[in-house]
Amino acid sequence: MNVFKKIGIWYILATPVLAGLSTFELKASDDGFTITGLIWVAQFAVGLLLLPFVWSSDDHRGDLRPWWPWFAWCGYAWMTLLWCDNLGRRNVQETIQLCMPVLVGMIAASVIRTRDDLRRLFSTFNITFLFLAAFTMLFLSGRFDEEWISTRVRPAALTMTLVGCVYIAGYPRRTFWPIAGWSACVLLTLLSQSRMATMTLLIAPVAFPLYRRKWTNFAATAALAAVGLGLFYTPIVQKKFFESGSGKLSEAFEGDYAGAGRFEAWPEIYKEAWTHPALGAGVGSAYDFVPLVWEDINHVHNDYLRVFFEMGIIGEFIFVATMLWQLVVLYRRTQTTRGLTRSAFVAAFLGWCGLLVSCATDNTILYNIYYTDLLFALIGGGYGVLAASTSGQHAAEHVSVNEPRHLNYHPA
Repeated sequence: MNVFKKIGIWYILATPVLAGLSTFELKASDDGFTITGLIWVAQFAVGLLLLPFVWSSDDHRGDLRPWWPWFAWCGYAWMTLLWCDNLGRRNVQETIQLCMPVLVGMIAASVIRTRDDLRRLFSTFNITFLFLAAFTMLFLSGRFDEEWISTRVRPAALTMTLVGCVYIAGYPRRTFWPIAGWSACVLLTLLSQSRMATMTLLIAPVAFPLYRRKWTNFAATAALAAVGLGLFYTPIVQKKFFESGSGKLSEAFEGDYAGAGRFEAWPEIYKEAWTHPALGAGVGSAYDFVPLVWEDINHVHNDYLRVFFEMGIIGEFIFVATMLWQLVVLYRRTQTTRGLTRSAFVAAFLGWCGLLVSCATDNTILYNIYYTDLLFALIGGGYGVLAASTSGQHAAEHVSVNEPRHLNYHPA
């Protein structure tokens, strides 16, 4: 193994750990820089330097086919900077945040080539879980500055949803620990008062792609609906949903719940987006406009609307088409692989479903260090082991011929 591949493996293994560590974000200066920002910028720089060496190494022949739709997305994102009204650091920063996960994925596909590599990647999510559990305890203690810790809850909860997806992806190879790990993540997202993260994790077992019979999907849906209904009436969720502190499910379905200003700001953002409908205003432009219609807020908290505002109809089409294309590819991989490789694709598929959901009310595509970098590391890791196996470098690394055939397991 050459030195660049070793560095690349540590680079990918560090990605989930840094996500958990970055939850405890601190300001590095008064001009907007944060410790977290410095971390991911350093990651980006190292990744750019590392990619040419690992992509062209002797034991890896770069295959661009899994990534070409993302090149279209990244290329158009950078192109929009040409028509930004006031091009500055913010525009470049957010463009890097949108594109960096693809870099991480390509490096992962280059260096994660064996079953042991994947096992080590999965194990790093345990470290992430410990960081997030510690953060949740700090949040509940009430001993820290409320303004500081409240801004860290959302990214921490998003990271926890992906950790939960990684845990449950171990089913049906194992039963107890995947379910226990997923349940712990649900509990922590609930305690952090994150509605979307909790709902996303509850959706994961319903979207699980390896059920053998359709009735199992219906059973999972019914069970999770019952759990969700019970959680809805807990004091934590009631306080988060309703300004009065309590309400009924019928009120939530009617849209009569606390939106933190979203429902008032989104129509104004949408209206402004139509002043530049084809090409958009350029990546990062929403940061300056949103405070004009949403006090003390700089992000749209809806990535689909954000992409339309900043990248126009063209960008929206590329974004939605690429997201759906990747979802289909991941689902197909879950049906044609086995062992840890399949677990990687299942975790990525469930994490992708979570991404599609959370993008409706959050800024998930900007949370590269907390979510999308980790997600693409899983995707790239799955691609890498599969490619090495099919090329004969590590024959049968992705296949377990003695895989237990659980009643709900859908064999490849």
